[in-house]
Amino acid sequence: MAINQPLMQSKQLFLLVAERLCLMQEVAHYKVVHHLPLYVPEVESKLLAQVVTLANSLGLSASHAQATIALQMRFARVIQQQWCEHKERTVLPAYEPKDLERVLRPQLNRLTEEILMQIAKAKSELADPTQAESLRAEYQQQLQVPFLSEQQKWALLESLIAAAKS
Repeated sequence: MAINQPLMQSKQLFLLVAERLCLMQEVAHYKVVHHLPLYVPEVESKLLAQVVTLANSLGLSASHAQATIALQMRFARVIQQQWCEHKERTVLPAYEPKDLERVLRPQLNRLTEEILMQIAKAKSELADPTQAESLRAEYQQQLQVPFLSEQQKWALLESLIAAAKS
């Protein structure tokens, strides 16, 4: 007999979002060490095109799914920029960051796919107005991401809810 855990699918979604955003410090570190720009529009455009295909296959609105991932990418850039500014003011341990192309980017792509799949699984929880307060509390507990403001976190939650309702 399965135990009914409230907001189990949403909690998993929030953990995936947090995991993806927490990788941004490592991405920023790699880019700084290798003198790469923080923003590479071609990479983001390619990923957003893949989001449309996956969203359609999952029964999600492609435009809402794309908007959600685009918002995560925008906040990812914010985190990377904040990390770089923090790095300039702080002595950080010297280590070689994980490889962007072979390790980090595949992780990010996998997490993006998992996030979209989890939005589809969490649709009923995210769209249920009677769960709004519990949902916000669970989200706040799970989304512990450095360099992201509370306002940005709530905007991301609203985006996830909109993607689920579409």
